[in-house]
Amino acid sequence: MAIDRSSEEVEVLLLCADLMEYPDERHPDLVQRLAALVNDDTCTLSDWNAEEIAAEYLQVFSIGASGKRTVPYAAWWRDGQLRGPAFRRIEAFYTEQGYALDPEEPLPADHLSVMLRFLSILIEEGERETAKAFSRFLTWLNDFEKSLESTSVLCSFPMAARAAARIVASLKTP
Repeated sequence: MAIDRSSEEVEVLLLCADLMEYPDERHPDLVQRLAALVNDDTCTLSDWNAEEIAAEYLQVFSIGASGKRTVPYAAWWRDGQLRGPAFRRIEAFYTEQGYALDPEEPLPADHLSVMLRFLSILIEEGERETAKAFSRFLTWLNDFEKSLESTSVLCSFPMAARAAARIVASLKTP
């Protein structure tokens, strides 16, 4: 039986989205599942406990963190500020597609996890051209992944960014 490329892409994107959110007790399992899907046998969190994973997340992704940080917001990478023009263009794109964020969603429209979930919906619904058009908002993903390589001591964050970047890049090829 052949694996449906789009269903695998959707699964990978959803795992990546989950891994870009504040970690909970599922984080090690999500890492293991993503590692299996992307054939990465080097990423393991066996030496990390939940508190250490959460502390690393805050150190790397928090805007107010001191030292090195890698912020998962499109406007930060595209405009150098939060809620900048890129944020408004992303919100407008969602609206044009009839997509409304859940009012209970604590993350803004340009947070990487929100964007990856939206991209997964487009791919799942067979809207590859729309997904390709949306991918223009994710041009910063390769720089984000490279930054994670140098700022995060956990393997899970760079692995997730790398996997998402590969799918985004694949949208640009026929």
